[in-house]
Amino acid sequence: MASNAVNFLIGNVLGEFKDSPRSVMTLDSTGDLVLLASKHVLNIVNISSPYVGDSSNLPYNSCKYPNKNVKWEVKAAQWNPHKTESSVFVITKNHVADIFVHVNGKVKLLSTLQSHTRAITDLDWSVHDSNLLLTCSSDVQLFETLQSCSSSQVKWNKLEEHIFATSHDRDIRIWDGRKTDRPIYISGHLKKIHGLDWSTHNSKLLASASEDETVKFWDYSKPAQYNNIGELKSRTNSPIWKARFTPFENSLLTIDVSTLKGKGDNSLMLWDIENLSSPEAKLTFVGYSDVVTEFQWRKSIIRKFLLSCNIMSKFNSAFIK
Repeated sequence: MASNAVNFLIGNVLGEFKDSPRSVMTLDSTGDLVLLASKHVLNIVNISSPYVGDSSNLPYNSCKYPNKNVKWEVKAAQWNPHKTESSVFVITKNHVADIFVHVNGKVKLLSTLQSHTRAITDLDWSVHDSNLLLTCSSDVQLFETLQSCSSSQVKWNKLEEHIFATSHDRDIRIWDGRKTDRPIYISGHLKKIHGLDWSTHNSKLLASASEDETVKFWDYSKPAQYNNIGELKSRTNSPIWKARFTPFENSLLTIDVSTLKGKGDNSLMLWDIENLSSPEAKLTFVGYSDVVTEFQWRKSIIRKFLLSCNIMSKFNSAFIK
């Protein structure tokens, strides 16, 4: 139950970029570099030693957006998850995806992908193949159009190489990249889906966050009438904006949309999902000064580090022992 959740005060403010509000944050595969991408500026911050000294002295590189697409806001950004390509990242603006490389403190544009005719709403690099990038808009792209279908979210399966999921308003489709003409259809929610995420420990388990104030859990290997295997309800009776599995087993982290509207408590909720039929709120991350728009987990052997970013491009750290 939410009433049993323990409040957890977030840790250090690692950086703040007031000149670049509404930045999109992404953490690289090494866990050392944070990219904050905004309409005009790219800030790349080294957080390899974030807990010593004055956080305002963190080393970072800042450059103007190295392309002509400065009239559009950044919608999505992501580093390549492979260590061999850890210096490469992608940023989307409107219908364009720009691929960059960051070397010796400088950013260079490698290529521009323009296969969409409408604004790109989401993207995801494959964790199995460093050359595979998915983007979605009014169609789904795997370097070529799969089917014509309006999509807002796309996520590769973290454990199965060819499987990925897309959201289409209230519904979900599960795709196999080897046979894209036969997706699995899931009638998901009563209202629009805002987020998708695959489990880090179960290749068949998918979570979807929706405007209907729920996160639902799906086992796509089961028949349609049985594939919804659990759900959780928003603590604040608000639409849920993001829901992501943690790198450690049996936990999920969520953001409510009420927070994005500035009416919430700017907190994140960590859920215990060992029993998917009855998830329990376990921990509330509190103390954020503004609306939280993004969170990612930083790799660590000893501690579980949570990195979050708010609407004014201030990013914080927290850890769970």
